[in-house]
Amino acid sequence: MLFSLSQMTDSKALNTEVLASPKVSVASFFGTNMQPTSRLYGPIMESLSENSPPKYKETTIKDYVAHFNAKGLDETSALDYFKL
Repeated sequence: MLFSLSQMTDSKALNTEVLASPKVSVASFFGTNMQPTSRLYGPIMESLSENSPPKYKETTIKDYVAHFNAKGLDETSALDYFKL
């Protein structure tokens, strides 16, 4: 997503533009009690079609967190590992 905000100094005008692609992929897990589970997390099936195939494989929270922790903070996405 690209967000651009510009303000003219001579007036009170404020221009805002937002350009976004139709799909955004975000891996997020929220919770305080992460019990071990074999449940697979992946793309929302209703959003998939022949023209819009999945971009990432399904994974468990355990596998995602293990990869994220092993990868470290090196300015690359942890999602790259799960791309199809």
